[in-house]
Amino acid sequence: MFLTVKKVIEKLESGQVGVMPFDTVWGLGGLMTEEVVKRMAALKHRSAQKPFLMLIPNKGYLHKVAVEIPEYAIKLMNKYWPGPMTLIFKKSPQIPDYVTASKDTVAVR
Repeated sequence: MFLTVKKVIEKLESGQVGVMPFDTVWGLGGLMTEEVVKRMAALKHRSAQKPFLMLIPNKGYLHKVAVEIPEYAIKLMNKYWPGPMTLIFKKSPQIPDYVTASKDTVAVR
């Protein structure tokens, strides 16, 4: 059964986890609430010590999840995004520890 984009958004906003195609793989996705992150970790049998990767809609969104973005990272993003390149930045104070396994960095794609 295929869902409309509106239905998928409604389901994700209600806290559900979805299986969906990303840039290089099929993966689990959901909003980064603590409950959803815990559910995704359980479904993947993933240790709470392993941080999650954050997929962002575009590079303009990067400032919401990361700080201290160096110029070379912007050049890499301009050349390789969208695509399978993950960059690691110092995380924004807005990003909760449960997403990053209490690390001070965040992986972004």
